[in-house]
Amino acid sequence: PKDQIAEINKIFGEKKTLLLNYERKIAEADKLLKDKDYQKAKDAYNEALTIKPSEEYPQKKIFEIENIFKDLAAKEQEYKDLIIKADNLFNQKNYEDALSTYQQALQMKPLEKYPKDQIAEINKIFGEKKTLQLNYERKIAEADKLFKDKEYQKAKDAYQAASNLKPDERYPKTKIDEINSIFAALALKDKEYNDLINNGDKLLSQKKYNDAIDSYQKALAVKPNEKYPKD
Repeated sequence: PKDQIAEINKIFGEKKTLLLNYERKIAEADKLLKDKDYQKAKDAYNEALTIKPSEEYPQKKIFEIENIFKDLAAKEQEYKDLIIKADNLFNQKNYEDALSTYQQALQMKPLEKYPKDQIAEINKIFGEKKTLQLNYERKIAEADKLFKDKEYQKAKDAYQAASNLKPDERYPKTKIDEINSIFAALALKDKEYNDLINNGDKLLSQKKYNDAIDSYQKALAVKPNEKYPKD
């Protein structure tokens, strides 16, 4: 009986050691799971399971971790898809939609550096575009005033400067075309006026006074503010 009692006590000791090892490994695995160190947690639960194969708890936690891995893989793929989409939009210079897509990616993985860098780059581009727009609007306002004051050459130069800032804008090009038409009309008007003055001077030198007066009056009708035909 003493020998059997000793054997039973030995078995109890081994069971107690086994239980302590199991509980220690479970505690380690639970902490790793809490810290989101999923692979190491899974390994620790498997070790606990080798100690006590019939225990349901470590099996349940391993299944939970495997589902987490699946969710993480799906999340990683969704993140990559968003980054690819955002990069394509960025390369197409569709900055508004690219910004929104990078922000979605960043919400999924807040610690990632790449979407943060791209968002900063887009905000920089928006800042530059805002400055460009302000400069464009300022130059257009200047050109419009010069045009209104009939300072056509200066207005044309200002419209050209605005067009250089934003080549796709139609308005400054339209105004330049309008000024060129005005220049062409003024050139014709100058030629008509000069021809009439020359004709009037010729008639005057020939003492054909009535015809000369008629030519000078026609010249004055073309340019009413000119002093010479009046004289």
